[in-house]
Amino acid sequence: MKVLVRNYNDILTGVMEILRKEDMLTEKPHLADVLLGWQDVRGEERELAEIFKHELKKPVIICQHGRGATRDYCIPNKFPLLADKILVWGESEKKRILSAGYSEDRVEVVGCPLFSRLQQRKREYKPPINIVFCPVISDCEQPENFIVFQTLKIWEARRAIDYMSEKFNEFKGKWRFMYEDWRDYKLPDGTLEKRLFKKEVKNEIPRTYTYANGLVNVKLTGIHDFHQYLSPIIKTEQGQENQFDTTVELLRNTDVLVCLEEGTMQLLACAMDVPIVLADVFRYENYGGTKDYDKVEKIKTKAVYSTDRLDRIGNLIDHALLFPQELRNHRIKVCEEEGGSKILQTESGINLNRPNERIVEIIKSYRPIRETLSLVNV
Repeated sequence: MKVLVRNYNDILTGVMEILRKEDMLTEKPHLADVLLGWQDVRGEERELAEIFKHELKKPVIICQHGRGATRDYCIPNKFPLLADKILVWGESEKKRILSAGYSEDRVEVVGCPLFSRLQQRKREYKPPINIVFCPVISDCEQPENFIVFQTLKIWEARRAIDYMSEKFNEFKGKWRFMYEDWRDYKLPDGTLEKRLFKKEVKNEIPRTYTYANGLVNVKLTGIHDFHQYLSPIIKTEQGQENQFDTTVELLRNTDVLVCLEEGTMQLLACAMDVPIVLADVFRYENYGGTKDYDKVEKIKTKAVYSTDRLDRIGNLIDHALLFPQELRNHRIKVCEEEGGSKILQTESGINLNRPNERIVEIIKSYRPIRETLSLVNV
């Protein structure tokens, strides 16, 4: 059996590794017995699914590619489910598909494949306190993003002023810093050890000191207007090769995540036990060519601190920093219901549901057409 996999955002990377080891992976559509894709509703992915299903008469399996992706089959889009089977992350996604009128035998809960690739978050306090702002991703930049960002800068400025005033005597007349350049040195036995290459005193201070009480970082994509965000920027692109690893490394060093919606990154934050503040001020209006996109189901959980008032955002961040474990049980519940896993920050970091292996099992349950025909001929 050969499988053609259409991967996106690293969702099916683990599955591909298993299929490659078992010599089941192919990049040639005409050799594939099964299509495993990430969506069947738009563009070339839908066209490919139609070719496999209607022309080649071969099974099409779709794996959920993001949090709430099953909303594609509900209002306002109501795209038809073309796949023979859709693999969803959690029970909440399954319920949504069933509510759209599809039969239960076409839906399988496998867990979130991304969970098995998460890393432990061992956030020991050291300056600065890192606040990560994740603007909403839409067709283009949105004014709500800018307004919330400026609100965060007000919070950041107030804390920086308070900290600088508190440490004034330490900084006054001592505005310099000793930089140490440590490099790997290869020992005769081949092992590496860190050695001090040089020291240099500069008349500057790293922002990890001046913004020790709170530094706002921003995670942006290509649709955002970079020049509007005067903060450290972490750039990722949906679909790029290292997007997932970059996001995980970012979350490992995040004290509070601030966002405008509960999406995939926020689900990963829940799994890594990161407190989340939601500024509930964004409205889609028209999106992706669909009018009245605000009719789409909004994901709203108790795992985040939510407010529609800008003047409360700073206070919620302060609260989350003081009580980082307060919503932990709600984060665990979200991981179970939406990600198909009860675990949260296990020591091994491995999702006990083994979603990648489960997906491969489901693929193998579809007997290739040529094998079916040979059985009939016998």
